[in-house]
Amino acid sequence: MTQIVKILESRKLEVERQLKPLREELRDINAALGAIASQELSASEYQINRMQINDAVIEAIKSGNKNPTDILDYMAKHLNVVTTKNSVNTRLYKLRKSGAIARGKSGWIVKNKKEAPNEEPLRVR
Repeated sequence: MTQIVKILESRKLEVERQLKPLREELRDINAALGAIASQELSASEYQINRMQINDAVIEAIKSGNKNPTDILDYMAKHLNVVTTKNSVNTRLYKLRKSGAIARGKSGWIVKNKKEAPNEEPLRVR
């Protein structure tokens, strides 16, 4: 019985040694495919994607999400928009500069009074 165990363990090590270069090659192939896919995103597709994320951020704020983490979660769960927290923070900054949103006392608000009637923007001195 111990001879069979030794044979199987030896074969296992041999197979693992053979798999190592294949796993490395697979990782390299996946990295190359990812790089190609990201380069194929054209300027117009980028513009559409950016606008969809901006719209999603505003929609999340309208739905009562006031901080970046809640906005990110809402976008993923309810709008099927997957992005990063850093991207959300960047969008918040740009949307604030454009005048679409403001920083309220309890978080982000849409500047249109009809959509955010209970909160005034913070005054920055």
